Amino acid sequence: MKKILLLFFCYVLLNGCKKDMPEPLTNTSVNSTFGNKYKEYYITFFTNSFSSPGAIPVTFNGATVSITYAYNYNPGCSALGCPTFTVPPGTYSYSGGFGSQTGTIVTGASQCITILIN
Repeated sequence: MKKILLLFFCYVLLNGCKKDMPEPLTNTSVNSTFGNKYKEYYITFFTNSFSSPGAIPVTFNGATVSITYAYNYNPGCSALGCPTFTVPPGTYSYSGGFGSQTGTIVTGASQCITILIN
């Protein structure tokens, strides 16, 4: 009788308390042309030094904003003093540092994109 109770207890312990776990979330391709994994991306511009007086201008997607704080490391997205843009998947051009630096950003694998402006 003890063996039956012990077996029953083990069965309930191992199988009786199972809960249906939801399927894990996965990122699906939003735009296969660019290989994007997310619906929106965060693009942050930062600098590691102020080589000229005042803020450093950045033009992105038709808007001109300023970097007002310098970091000696990559601060990640949405850092204090660093302009951050939320955009859908695509290709974007930017210029910064008084027009001395230009480039193109293509959204892709990383949802947080940081660009160093010198």
